[in-house]
Amino acid sequence: MKKILLIDDNLDFLNLLAVIAGDYGWEPYKAASVREARKLLTQENYHTVCIDFSLRDGTAVDILSFMKDYKIGGRAVVLSGHSEDSVRNAAFQAGAMEYVEKGGSGFPEAIFAVG
Repeated sequence: MKKILLIDDNLDFLNLLAVIAGDYGWEPYKAASVREARKLLTQENYHTVCIDFSLRDGTAVDILSFMKDYKIGGRAVVLSGHSEDSVRNAAFQAGAMEYVEKGGSGFPEAIFAVG
């Protein structure tokens, strides 16, 4: 079973994502902050890291930078309710492989339907 780290400070949405991930055959791990995510990223190897762009204690850019600095691999997907190009560009410049809008076209398949 592939491991996925889900990072979102909206706990209801985070728990929903975890259920959906499980339905797609993933083993979900959850973090509700940048601090919590950093800790989990150093403890496990994840196939995919799905990061909400805006968190209470930082942004997806902080987590992507941490992954880059510590050479932590895995598919990085930024998830956001923002459709602004500046947010999307910041995510890709920081190292995101994909950018998915919450509730947008192809959600949640764009995150979980990966072989």
